[in-house]
Order: sequence, then C-alpha cells, then structure tokens
Amino acid sequence: SWSIGYHRDSWFGNTEGAGYTEVLLPEENPLKNQSVLFDSLVLVLKPNSSYYGDSTLPMHFMVNELTQNISNEDDDTRYYYPRTFSYNPVPVGTRTIAIRPNRDSVITIRLNDALGLDLFQKLKSNAMAIQSQAEFIKYIKGFRIGVDTNFTNTLNYFSIPSDSMVLRLDYRINGTTF
Repeated sequence: SWSIGYHRDSWFGNTEGAGYTEVLLPEENPLKNQSVLFDSLVLVLKPNSSYYGDSTLPMHFMVNELTQNISNEDDDTRYYYPRTFSYNPVPVGTRTIAIRPNRDSVITIRLNDALGLDLFQKLKSNAMAIQSQAEFIKYIKGFRIGVDTNFTNTLNYFSIPSDSMVLRLDYRINGTTF
C-alpha cells in the first residue's frame, strides 16, 4: 500500500510518507472538438481504511507538480525511501480534512484552475501534448502527494491499484450538464 502523512512519536521518532505518480491519458479524448465549459480539475484518492496515528486529527494534503520525470535508471519497478523526485514547492492543490477510517471511501483535492483550464484547452483542441503518453509526460510530469508536516500527525494508507488515484476533469456540456 501507499502511505501519505506524517506522524510524530516520542518513542519511534518522526515518520513521513508521500507518493509520486504519473498521470495516464484517457484512451479516447472525450473533449475533442466539443462545445463544453471548464468547471474544475480534481485529484481523487481512495483510502484503504488503514492508518497510523490519531485519526481524529485533520490532515493537510498538498499536491505539487513534478519538475522531473519519474524514471528508473536501474530498471527496477519499485520505488521506496529514500527515492524522491524534484517538484515545484508551490502546491497546485491543498485540502485539510479529517479522514474517517472505514467511513470515507474517497478524498477529493481540487487542483489549481489555471492547470485545469490549460489541460482542458489542450484536450479540446487536441493539442500535440495529449497525442501520446510520451508527449503527455513532457507536459505534466506527474504529482507529489504529501502533507504539511506542521499540521498533520497521521499516516493514512491508500491502495496500490491504478484506480486508487484518479485525476478528474469536470466540465459542462451546453452549460447545463456536468
């Protein structure tokens, strides 16, 4: 599983977990030449109900855009501490939320409208940046999902399957339907 969070423990020390992920293009471009209006870009995470720490305290999530592609020179498909990738320190999305284990099935974090609108325009115009996965990861290298360690004292765990994190672009058709 994937751990995101931070926990201070007087006996065991401090533990921090963050995730790095690439984003896959959809198989088909649903916005190509469509008459639609942008609404929002949202990162959706699915916790697996496991945690370490005080689950009654809120977590302050921070999503940062990567400035380096996720790559592995050793042909090893596993990444683990201390492996990190560089990212822009200015978050593209934040959210403070108390996760209720066994009750919350998804967590949504709204991302920066400028990033969302730019992606929306590229999809609508069928731009070169969205023609292939190789071109797309030049445009959006990926995201780091972590927490503000000053305000968070819980590690939450998320499932590994590819559907445990979704980047959702919300839009309206003819101004009425999402």
